[in-house]
Amino acid sequence: MPAKLSPAQKAEVLIEALPYIRQFYDRTVVIKYGGNAMTDVALQEDFAEDVVLLKLIGMNPVVVHGAGPQIGALLQKLGKQSEFIQGMRVTDEETLDVVEMVLGGLINQDVVTLINKAGGKAVGLTGKDGHFIHARKLKVASKEDKKKKIDVGLVGEVVRIDPEIIQLLDQRDFIPVIAPLGVDENGTAYNINADIAAGKLAITLQAEKLILLTNTTGVLDKAGKVVTGLTAQKVKEMIEDGTISGGMLPKVECALDAVRNGVKSAHIIDGRVSHALLLEVLTSSGVGTLIRRRRQRAPLARSLARPRRRRGPRRRRRRRGDRAAHRIPLPRGMRRRGPSLSQRRAVAALDRPRRLGRRMERHPRGTLGRGRRARDPRARHRRRHAAPDGAAMAARRG
Repeated sequence: MPAKLSPAQKAEVLIEALPYIRQFYDRTVVIKYGGNAMTDVALQEDFAEDVVLLKLIGMNPVVVHGAGPQIGALLQKLGKQSEFIQGMRVTDEETLDVVEMVLGGLINQDVVTLINKAGGKAVGLTGKDGHFIHARKLKVASKEDKKKKIDVGLVGEVVRIDPEIIQLLDQRDFIPVIAPLGVDENGTAYNINADIAAGKLAITLQAEKLILLTNTTGVLDKAGKVVTGLTAQKVKEMIEDGTISGGMLPKVECALDAVRNGVKSAHIIDGRVSHALLLEVLTSSGVGTLIRRRRQRAPLARSLARPRRRRGPRRRRRRRGDRAAHRIPLPRGMRRRGPSLSQRRAVAALDRPRRLGRRMERHPRGTLGRGRRARDPRARHRRRHAAPDGAAMAARRG
């Protein structure tokens, strides 16, 4: 029995989630639901509660589910043996009927019921509804000869996804629950791998996150330890040196394709952990492997980082008259507020003879100007500012 948290500890948990709630508000999160989380009753309830909570705090979860073990079990009851080629189930018409019955009927409605029971509003869909998943026949390349294609039956690959129906449900606060079945132009149905369907849907919706629930702890290095915070380049190197192989390879390639085509991050998490979805989205620790296109700081670190110092506006360069005005002592109030335009002009007029004197020191008398127009600047200043005599005043009036 887990120990109960004190009120202070509960408050700390909520505060830790606050930066993530703020960052991912009104963002789309595509979740591929599968593995042990679909078979264990307690994990099923935890998953449904996680999805409803993400919706209530402002995110837009979209659930894509598989049904591999359930399909295999029903085929075995019918006396039909399952066959796989490079991870793809060979699907004939009889097998496709079982796939549609389990995926679009039994499992889809079970997931919808779980989410509605937890307080959400879920709507079940298949790719055939509204023809929103367009598919075509998939042919798998042979391992021995890459040019040779192997027919695996009615297995499809995604050509195009029409996001209108998903966007409409999100706007109405519904949670879409999608079974990965697609149709072509002729109405032929195809079975689509759930991981691939979730990745293509995340790209179409330009989702914030693609989350794949699995039966493993995440991507492991050669020492068997979980690695996280991977970039696309690092994942490529791990695939080339053989660190990532086997059943994990298709999931990693799906995540890699998503982050290269606009999805902000992809997560491969352990679905056997209780409330794994909340731990991965709303905490700094997580329960699996995070893959990004490029390295980025966590939102909590960004929120606690010291803000950059802002530079103030550049000071206006003073003109020559302004410099002259500030050299002469002014009353205290004027100096605090700064001189007005008329005050600056008055001070500049008082300072004009002083400036003319400095010019005369640089240019001796008779050398300023040329020819008959050369004059003494000091005399010109006196003539300009001298009071007019009576004859001049009379001549102006006349």
